[in-house]
Amino acid sequence: RFSVPLLKVTGGEIFLVRGIAEYAAHTASPAYTATLRLADPAAVFRSATGLFRGTEPELADVLAGFGGPKAFLVGELSRPCDEEQDARAAGARVLTVPGSGHLMPLENPCGFARTIARALRE
Repeated sequence: RFSVPLLKVTGGEIFLVRGIAEYAAHTASPAYTATLRLADPAAVFRSATGLFRGTEPELADVLAGFGGPKAFLVGELSRPCDEEQDARAAGARVLTVPGSGHLMPLENPCGFARTIARALRE
């Protein structure tokens, strides 16, 4: 695979050998565990390291630059969520999707849809 040299430079070979199995064993969501089992471990490693490094532009900057109404959805089981304070500071309403974690549409599709409908109504 093309990603293996990158992973060796960054220590990802340890993750490829045992990390993804350990990570999947400690997730609280059966849907997320199933997704991890289907995913390419190298892709999961790249995503995780990319999230750790952060993104450009940051979420707070994107929200602050948007002039329309804003809502930031967070899964009840994902709290505390570091981005909530930034979202509020940018003028977004923070709405909770009950009974879900990070994968809101998979973990509670009806609750996710109701929360989106609420955001659009208010």
